[in-house]
Amino acid sequence: MISELPRPFKPCRYPKMRPQVRLLLAQVRRLHWTAVDGRRGFKNSKEAVAEMDAIEQRMMDIVTRIRREAVVVSDELDPVPAPDETSQSDE
Repeated sequence: MISELPRPFKPCRYPKMRPQVRLLLAQVRRLHWTAVDGRRGFKNSKEAVAEMDAIEQRMMDIVTRIRREAVVVSDELDPVPAPDETSQSDE
């Protein structure tokens, strides 16, 4: 099957962000299914709203951590030169 073919190795540029992004996506899915359960009557609507509020708060906490980690680049990759390093001219 095509899905069983090996993927080419590409190092993760932001290794500390990846788990946070996966966690954020898991919370988005949970938020969605909590809303669906509340709408379909599988959960009390007040309980569903309270749970969605809690999920939303966890999502905001995750986004805060993602913003903090966004500047950390993997040591395996070549560092991005600082703006002053690339603008030097020979005079």
